[in-house]
Amino acid sequence: MIIDLTNEKISDQVYMKYHQIIHDVKEIMLRKAIPGGKIAISIRTSKDIYECIYFHRHKDEIIKLIEENQDIDLRNSYISGLNFNRWFKKENREILNIYASHSFIEGGLRIKNITIKGSEINFEYAYFSRRNINFIDSDLRHTTINFKGAVGNAGQIGFHYCRFKEGNRYFNFAKFDRCKILFRGTTFEEGLTTFYGAIFDEAIFLNCAFLSHISLEFKTIETLLLFNCTIMQSVILEKTYPKKISFLETKNFGQIFASEFKCILNAMYNNGWEKEYIINKRIKENRLDWNMSSQMRMLKENFKKIGFYEQEDEAYRAYMKYKALETNGGIISYVIRFFYGVFGLISGYGTRPFRLLLTSLVVVILCGFVFALNMDASSLFRQFFKGQYFSTITFLTIGYGDIHPPNALCAILAGLEGFIGLFLMSFFTVSVARKILR
Repeated sequence: MIIDLTNEKISDQVYMKYHQIIHDVKEIMLRKAIPGGKIAISIRTSKDIYECIYFHRHKDEIIKLIEENQDIDLRNSYISGLNFNRWFKKENREILNIYASHSFIEGGLRIKNITIKGSEINFEYAYFSRRNINFIDSDLRHTTINFKGAVGNAGQIGFHYCRFKEGNRYFNFAKFDRCKILFRGTTFEEGLTTFYGAIFDEAIFLNCAFLSHISLEFKTIETLLLFNCTIMQSVILEKTYPKKISFLETKNFGQIFASEFKCILNAMYNNGWEKEYIINKRIKENRLDWNMSSQMRMLKENFKKIGFYEQEDEAYRAYMKYKALETNGGIISYVIRFFYGVFGLISGYGTRPFRLLLTSLVVVILCGFVFALNMDASSLFRQFFKGQYFSTITFLTIGYGDIHPPNALCAILAGLEGFIGLFLMSFFTVSVARKILR
């Protein structure tokens, strides 16, 4: 088969990944290829000619490789499904390396209760059509998993109760835009796990332990959930813009890096959706506001630890907002919510000193107008000036004594303004000092 793309304005990288020709390849293999046969494909681009040969592999060939304890080499092959569990004898549950780069896999992949004795499972630039990809309760401690540039429309990629130790996990530039990748009860002990530039519909981590670094820098991701996970190293969310994200019940002893935290925060406000993924009665019955406040508190402490102070302030403001909603019904709860609301409005919960300064100025001017209406002066200007002057020295608790309240109303207002001034100025000093010292 010859495919001429010399006039197409598409990068050569796309050709090498077979994104544009994969359906043509599929049609040829399914209609013309026979087990043991091969198909040659020539891709002509504006710069070069790529010659590719696809081999149609039968399951008997794979079974023979397993029985002979050899590497399973399926590179540039068409395979009608990889269900290793059906091909094993009961006494043998071990295989060496799996090399399936640039392969075409029709019917899914399943590895369950199998020990990988080799150092690599490679599906680089492979194409998966239909069915799921599942690694279940398998020993992957000494294995590098490589799905770099892989493409597929499988329903789910799942790693259930697996243990990663040596080796890395590469999902860079993988494209599964209608698929979910799920890690359940998985331990990432050593090595790097990276999703840089990958496209997934959902990425779900349930009850996982991140003892090594993981990069979640997806190019496109709709839903990202880390439920009841433990973070011991770094989780990188740079340039990641999910529509929904949650860290429900996650414990962070490492670092979470997210420079675009406002996008993360907006995605976290879309709350309530986590319940469809979680089989946990206690969480389902819990109040969602409490769950949100605990997540925000965790993120606040995280950003404080790594020195991202702007993000820390944003997380703290969100935490205080949801903390106010924790209170139960009753008059006291409404009073508390009102206090939190005013507190957030005038100061951003202590994180915005400029708002405190602006609030102080508004209080001084408003009280000054009331005082001016009760002052005696030769002109309107002097009356206004006298009222503002008295309001200023009262707010700052200076108290020169040259002017005193003309009546009982002004005396009460002066006492109230003095109390507000003492509170706001002290609060302003602390807020500014916090900004400077950290």
